[in-house]
Amino acid sequence: MDLHAGARVRLRRIFLGLTQQQLGEMVHTITQQLQKYERGVNRMSVGKLYELSLALNVPISYFFDEFGESEGPREAPPHLRRQLGHIQVFVRLNDDHQHGVADLARTLLSEQEKRRKESEPAASSNLVM
Repeated sequence: MDLHAGARVRLRRIFLGLTQQQLGEMVHTITQQLQKYERGVNRMSVGKLYELSLALNVPISYFFDEFGESEGPREAPPHLRRQLGHIQVFVRLNDDHQHGVADLARTLLSEQEKRRKESEPAASSNLVM
């Protein structure tokens, strides 16, 4: 359970674009201790879970979500690790750059969907008369 809760802390911290040092300062914990929490080496007290839930803007139950649904901790699949890396970079950009990147992503997605639709055979051409 300690490993699971620690992994959830790490996942949320990364999602929010926080470093271990930043989160540690928010919850009055040194970086090395936070690293131990995230790796499941040290157990978090209820009080520390409460502080972390406030700092990470999640309910305390977040740290236990999905616990027991699998046979132990899993490493995130490569595509998820890559997406988390993208999020880490994105949240560090200033607002203007974030808007620019989001606009570019929307444009690329629109073009991708347009090409996909153009490459699909028309449903009516598949009808046999």
